[in-house]
Amino acid sequence: SVANSVEKMQHMEEHKRTLTQGRDDRATSEQVMDPRTRLILFKMLSRGFLEAIDGCLSTGKEANVYYAKAGRVDTQTNVDEYAIKIYKTSI
Repeated sequence: SVANSVEKMQHMEEHKRTLTQGRDDRATSEQVMDPRTRLILFKMLSRGFLEAIDGCLSTGKEANVYYAKAGRVDTQTNVDEYAIKIYKTSI
């Protein structure tokens, strides 16, 4: 479940933070998804602020934009659509 995944990710992040703060901790996937950003998105999903993050809409020189939905996606009622802009980081 999402809650278990979030708890595991939080535990891993806290454990990694105590060990080291090096280049590997800031490594990204998809040019913007470092562990800290991924954890923030998981928290938004687990707390019910967002229902789904569906994928990348646009990539640019400074940021990527992702499509997200909030509300009851399974029933398609009161679904709000969002664009989440995540800025690229450099190491």
